[in-house]
Amino acid sequence: MESKGFYIQKCPTCGRRMQIQVRYLGMTLTCPHCQGRFVAQDQSSIWDGADDSSDYNANLSHVIQKLETNLQRSGILS
Repeated sequence: MESKGFYIQKCPTCGRRMQIQVRYLGMTLTCPHCQGRFVAQDQSSIWDGADDSSDYNANLSHVIQKLETNLQRSGILS
């Protein structure tokens, strides 16, 4: 991740790089530049350390936990 609590993701529509808060992982966001909609995904945290299964599993667990939290907040997951 780029800095604590944030990561960088490119808008799939316009390609602009955005600094996104980790708490938005798994949520659908709107690019402030082009208004394109996309799902917040930090690919670097998921795949960094993929050769080390313990790091990979820890990263994956973190992402799953964030997704579950966001789904619960949105009322999709009870």
